[in-house]
Amino acid sequence: MRLRRRFVPLALVATAGLQACAPPQSAKPAEAPSASAPSNVEAPAAADSAPRAAATTASATSWPAIAASTLLDRHAPSEARAAAFAAFQSDAFERVAVIVRRADSKGADTVIRGLCTFSYLEGAAEPRNAGNDGEWTLLRALHRKDGDEAGTLALLDLTMPSESVERERAAVVAWVDGSSDRGLVRAGRRARVAIDRVGLCPTVVAVTALEGALRDHLASALALRNQQASASAEGLANDEAREALKAFTLAPLGLVAGRLLQGDLQGAKKLVAEPSVGAFVHPAILEALNRLDATPTATEYAALALTLRIVVERDSRHRDAGLERVVELASARLAREAQVLQPTAPETTLLAARIFAALGLGAIGVPMLDPVATQTREHDWLREALLIVLGAEGEAAARADRRDVERVLAAGQSVLEAVSKQGVPTNGIEVWRARAMAGEAALRDGDGASAEAHFRALVPVPHEVAVPLARLEAAGGKPQDALARIDALGGGDGASAPERAVYTCEIAAFAQLAEGDARCRAALDAVLGARALWNDRESGKSDRLLARVLLRFEGGLEPALRALDRAFASTRKANADVSFVVGQAIGAALVSDDPQALGRWLERASELDADDLVYFGAWAESLLQRHAGANDEFSAQLRRAQPRSTWVKVLQASLAGHDPQRLRKLARFGAERAEADFYVGLHAWAQHDDEAARVHFTTMRSHRALDLMEHGFAEGLLAGKPTLALPKDRVLP
Repeated sequence: MRLRRRFVPLALVATAGLQACAPPQSAKPAEAPSASAPSNVEAPAAADSAPRAAATTASATSWPAIAASTLLDRHAPSEARAAAFAAFQSDAFERVAVIVRRADSKGADTVIRGLCTFSYLEGAAEPRNAGNDGEWTLLRALHRKDGDEAGTLALLDLTMPSESVERERAAVVAWVDGSSDRGLVRAGRRARVAIDRVGLCPTVVAVTALEGALRDHLASALALRNQQASASAEGLANDEAREALKAFTLAPLGLVAGRLLQGDLQGAKKLVAEPSVGAFVHPAILEALNRLDATPTATEYAALALTLRIVVERDSRHRDAGLERVVELASARLAREAQVLQPTAPETTLLAARIFAALGLGAIGVPMLDPVATQTREHDWLREALLIVLGAEGEAAARADRRDVERVLAAGQSVLEAVSKQGVPTNGIEVWRARAMAGEAALRDGDGASAEAHFRALVPVPHEVAVPLARLEAAGGKPQDALARIDALGGGDGASAPERAVYTCEIAAFAQLAEGDARCRAALDAVLGARALWNDRESGKSDRLLARVLLRFEGGLEPALRALDRAFASTRKANADVSFVVGQAIGAALVSDDPQALGRWLERASELDADDLVYFGAWAESLLQRHAGANDEFSAQLRRAQPRSTWVKVLQASLAGHDPQRLRKLARFGAERAEADFYVGLHAWAQHDDEAARVHFTTMRSHRALDLMEHGFAEGLLAGKPTLALPKDRVLP
């Protein structure tokens, strides 16, 4: 399944706002290679995410609630708080499993970081996950495959003890310790692993190990420096010189951040009093630490948190991704203490909420903003709160975590309402984007009804939302409403006009409207005109659009494949992702029911990522089976493929065993259920059971999972052979 993402700019803008905002000092590749359904925005594809089992198409209100108020209330009864943490941790493990199902380790890592951080900061029981869980086994394997020993150790910290886990831990530690024969280099590697391990999942064991590793690193560097002071000393090796520099710049700050992460402010002050540490710590941090009393105020906590972040962001000596994460965790501890002392002060709540949201804890950080929304009329504060809400939602959307998107939206309602009612100038970051991102998350989850409800709640409907809403209307049996909505947008800019014309052609042709011929002729003219104007030789975009519209005409397959050949050549020449072109070509052959059209595209598919190969191979093999054909070499390669995604492995095994019904049993959420219906229908289609295939394709289409390429294929196979005559007066390249 190759995914489309329609609101990526909204998520990216919101996330950028989260990263940039600070309290005022005064106060399946992007454009889906579908033969039918269009894409609005080109952007990297992302993994699916959604609630499990029966909750797949439910609204957010039916999901298990996260008791943010109890989690944030340190005076709440211990039993209530323990129950809230148990629910919070269980929910996080479940979300990780869903994200990893698409082999998205980075999205899962964000949830893990948030889970571990909040549990550690609040002194809750450390989260532990069953060691035999398939998704977590896959996640550890992904980290090992990437050579990430620190990540592997952090994930093992979350795994219940067992003989196999301990054996795995020992192997990773041995690899870290045996990385070099030079003592300083070994110490440096251990230090970096310790830093990265804490950065992903701070636990008592990891944080304790951090200080030991950093002290060894710094001590080894100091010993080498003293040795080099001798007149008879030999010159430093390059790797030792680099390690010494890192030790003097990174280890002292890491030691201080580790103490602050533990809440040991006095211990941090003692650390910087040590000559071997304090001599290398930034003066601004020294000053902020020295200002702290035995009982720091909220202002002092907040000032130290900001100082840490500013030093890391502005001092190039401390540019290290792992160290930056540890400093961010320390800042979160300080900001949280400030927020506890002053839970209604805008300065402290904004700081804590922003840091928590950046750690993937938007559903807990955003509720902190309620006092800002309800008790202040300062536009600067409210605008800052809006940016945090949108940024937290964008961060959740970027990792395709629909449950978190919905929760952040619900938690941020007080801020959204306050900004709207008070007419706060938002500098172009509109409030409607919050609901639009929730609509996109529902759409990508296969929940078209919820997506449409989110989009329709926006009055008036923004232009950015109009096209996906129109496509939902068309898939819901309202093609005239869909065409009217797109027509109301006007011509648009030079880049969007041809795409909109193609949308209207596809909608009208599938619905067999009388205006379909005129719509598709106009779309063909628009795309041919764009080819003469666009400078897209490297992207091949106009040729991909041309192929889409040509497939709406009888006899359009051959010129469509020529267009895709050109797109493939230009995309490969630009060293860009060619998979969307290959998928579009194989999909064109499938929808056209023409195995001869596969041609060289099978060979091209063989060179792709294993996940893509499984999907594209499934389409090609079904087409060949329908015509009693086969390609043994391609089939063998398809069976040998080793996809990263758990779901794609399920798909691969089901297809290899000619048991697509297994997919329906194992599908966990909306998009997977839609896919399962498609592949059950495709299996029937390959066996010439066209009536059963039509039932399953219709069911798949009813999901309105418009981000799936398969949705477009289902439409194409339901529509059958095109009947529009290819204009003879057009010159086709």
